Amino acid sequence: MVLTDESYMRCLENQRGEITKDILERFKTKRRNLYYTGFDLLGSISKKYRVKRVGMKNQYSDLEAQFVSDIFMGLLESGLIVSAKTKHGDGYRAAKKDEITKIEISA
Repeated sequence: MVLTDESYMRCLENQRGEITKDILERFKTKRRNLYYTGFDLLGSISKKYRVKRVGMKNQYSDLEAQFVSDIFMGLLESGLIVSAKTKHGDGYRAAKKDEITKIEISA
């Protein structure tokens, strides 16, 4: 049986909570002034949820990468991921508990 794009997206959607948790865990830091930078920050998470698909030229698609990226952007927009300019480029980290409270109050 070939896994269609629609079926694949449903599989990813069923794992949305786990993916979100993994993203927040990946970007957790002990300090407020520490940010993660780099070209492929979400690559390891995308690979974790990647499924080999029969009938695909290289057996992989970019659907999981786009799905993980969309979740990340949602977390960034909601304030659960904080961004800043660093000397190494744009940096990201998970918001601290007191920052989340401030975000919820201002919303």
